Amino acid sequence: MQKFSDAWFTELYLKYGSVEEAIRSYPDSLPISIANYHRLVKKYGLIKSAGRHVSLPETLHFFREKAFEPGTPLERIYAQMPPSFQTSLSTLHRIYQYMEKAVVRRHAAALIATAGNSGEVLVGREVFGNSRYGKKVGDISLPMSFAKKDESNFDSALRVLQQEVFAHLAASGELKRDSTLVKRILSKNIEPVFYFDIVDVRVQVYEIILPTQASEFSSFKLVEHKYENLHTLSVMPNLRTGIGEILKLYGDYLYKPLTLKVPTYHVSSINLALAWRESE
Repeated sequence: MQKFSDAWFTELYLKYGSVEEAIRSYPDSLPISIANYHRLVKKYGLIKSAGRHVSLPETLHFFREKAFEPGTPLERIYAQMPPSFQTSLSTLHRIYQYMEKAVVRRHAAALIATAGNSGEVLVGREVFGNSRYGKKVGDISLPMSFAKKDESNFDSALRVLQQEVFAHLAASGELKRDSTLVKRILSKNIEPVFYFDIVDVRVQVYEIILPTQASEFSSFKLVEHKYENLHTLSVMPNLRTGIGEILKLYGDYLYKPLTLKVPTYHVSSINLALAWRESE
């Protein structure tokens, strides 16, 4: 790929998640203005990232510790966090209040992608990790990303497709909203099969079928994409936090389709443990 070509810039954008971060992180000055970079992203049909968010691995780690120590003040648990822990105590207090009241403040989307074989789903391995907080390089994950509260389901799902499944195609402009491939994969009226609440995040889980010839997977966040059997995944020890629960819920959806009213709503074991132990 030619340096400083349009596709080069759009791949850099997908790597860093925003125009500003791409410009800030690149070691040399780039021959493009911020305004023109934004216009290029729009021209290539890329769904912009959902913005900066409090670290989910950190908050998951913190509230797992809280679930293990019911009744312990947040301040005491916070004092046990390593120096690299960046989420502020005031933010954790706010998230905890949301969890107590079952209030959703952040949104995410996850794709359960199959090739027509409902017993196998597409997964990849995490490129980035933080072993202190339970997120390790190589952990197995579904394609997923944060979403915006008021955007369409279509855009939420398309962002994940562009960033975590077909990044190279997205960078070349082949994954625009009205492209042939997107029309084959995503319905304009796509709906989640279920919702999954973890900490203060509501994950919309979508089921999609990928064409068998669409197998050139690429992402700056996931590697080694492959279809894996649901049963095999269920016993793997290195699943990203929450993914095992999502896959179990999907299995219930597959094998009990006539008894479930879609979409269903579910709460993570972390949230349930905190709610139960704090009520004792």
